[in-house]
Amino acid sequence: MSEVDYSQIISDLIARTAQQLASSLADGAKSTVDQIRLRLGSTFTRYLDQQVSIRSQVRTILYRDKPRFLYDFYVPQDLRCENDVIEHVDGPALFAASKATVIVGTGGSGKSILQRHLFLDTMAHSDYVPFFIELRSTNAESKTLEHVLADQLDLSSIGLGPEAIYRGFRKGVFALFLDGLDEVTSDRRDAISSEIRAFAARFPKTPLVVSSRPDDRFVGWDGFQVFRVEPFDLDKIRELLARLDYDDGAKARFLADVEDSLYGSHESFLSNPLLLTIMLMTYSHNASVPNKNHLFYAQIFDALWNTHDATKDGYKRALRSRLDKDAFIRVLEAMSFQAYWEGRISLTQDEAYSYLRVAQQLCGFEFDPEHYLDDLLRAVCVLVRDGLQYTYTHRSFQEYYAARFLLHADSVRRGRAYGRVVGEGQTSLVLELMWEMQREVVENELLIPTLIKLRQAMEGTISQEAKAAEFAMFFSTDIVFEANGNVHHSAKNPEAATLDFIAGHYFDPTWWRKRRQVSRSSATERSYEVIAALQASGFGQAIVAPDYHKIGNVLLLVADMNHLFAMETAGTFLETLETMSARRASRERTLDELLFGEPAARGRAGKSGRGAR
Repeated sequence: MSEVDYSQIISDLIARTAQQLASSLADGAKSTVDQIRLRLGSTFTRYLDQQVSIRSQVRTILYRDKPRFLYDFYVPQDLRCENDVIEHVDGPALFAASKATVIVGTGGSGKSILQRHLFLDTMAHSDYVPFFIELRSTNAESKTLEHVLADQLDLSSIGLGPEAIYRGFRKGVFALFLDGLDEVTSDRRDAISSEIRAFAARFPKTPLVVSSRPDDRFVGWDGFQVFRVEPFDLDKIRELLARLDYDDGAKARFLADVEDSLYGSHESFLSNPLLLTIMLMTYSHNASVPNKNHLFYAQIFDALWNTHDATKDGYKRALRSRLDKDAFIRVLEAMSFQAYWEGRISLTQDEAYSYLRVAQQLCGFEFDPEHYLDDLLRAVCVLVRDGLQYTYTHRSFQEYYAARFLLHADSVRRGRAYGRVVGEGQTSLVLELMWEMQREVVENELLIPTLIKLRQAMEGTISQEAKAAEFAMFFSTDIVFEANGNVHHSAKNPEAATLDFIAGHYFDPTWWRKRRQVSRSSATERSYEVIAALQASGFGQAIVAPDYHKIGNVLLLVADMNHLFAMETAGTFLETLETMSARRASRERTLDELLFGEPAARGRAGKSGRGAR
């Protein structure tokens, strides 16, 4: 696709909106408006020119050496909010459906690419002046979003401060795109979330689009509509493969296998643009497709390593770091874990060198950090150079190597790390990948101990009211009952997040989805009864964990609403504990018989509970 003339698009947008911008940002005096209008044109033109050069050129896992024009490979995406679908979504269509929007999707589903498209499309096909912020940039900042924008625009150079931005947002002159809430460090994510919600409430005329991996926090974002990125169907898979600049023969063979059998057996992987691209790259080397996520990342490293390590006329290219493949990976694991632990997706050169010096101590290998970083850029695609920054090609690569690092750590230190890893919840793949690679380790060190803790808490009570309170307190830090019948909760504590992980991986998915579903229907008789009981107990419509024991009767009413806090749900968790414990005991018996010829003491026998698998 030929390059779009964005200079003309920007010129046309500024011409259409200059007077409105000046009137909104100035105090109102005519002389001030006229002066500001003359100077705003160059200010916003400079900002938009800079943003276009950044947002329209994209480095991907396939194009890591030289960025490509977005629309050379962009496949129009669809968004779904419950039963409403926006096909081939663009800026005006999204704003017509929702002024305050959250776009959620799993890693690699194309959220950031979609945000770039929406930014560029808004500039070309609306009268909003669009702003774009990568939210990970706030990790090292204590400024508000409005201050960040004021700095980007350098409004002080024309005599305007952050308050001018407020006036523009209030009048609906701008549109704001906030990319990657899940990339904000966990210690700042609540604060940034609160700021975003306050922003939407304060400036309802401003279209606001936030992207993130799935997160339960969005249930409580009043006024926002949550849209999910629709997975690619077979037609979109064909279109993306056709657009990718890759060996035509390899693409043809891969597509033939996709249409013949792979789409039926690997639809969930092929429908993800990142995993689809990885599958294409590895297919050329392996002619096979793995069925687990972590095997994808292992295969892509092998494919790129082997490509670098290829011989030509008997000459084998050596890595500057002089590390063999296993040592190279161990260093990458140590480096990635440090970046993950500190919430860094992009690194300066000094930060990368610092992480690599620590990796030397952790791994015991001698190498020059400068040489290793050069090898990392040239030999594999985990990092790409972006100006003065070194950025992970995709966050999931960092999470994969961080997960590998944790599995190499001793159990005591790994146990201390679980709280942070679990606390990331749905916004991190680390626990998921650890579970895929060594399920028994995660079960023995995290899942079984958590379920035992739940069992002990519930066995220490007698009445049903007390049991309901213990279970609710274990599962959530607060519960909110809305007058329209909605019930939502937060799960910020590690125990709650661990139960959520267990349910998502061991319960029947359909059964669990119904449990988790938040009713959007009108208020029911039972929900009114719950609210009345809360009010009779001296509470409003929200309760927090320390108060659960005071309203066990209310929680029993909630349990009857087929919700998370039902005693049946608690029973299924405890039955899952029995199943896990029995499986562990069986492994131990088998190993003891193999090593010593003696059976181990039998553990408690379990049975598969309702919803458990």
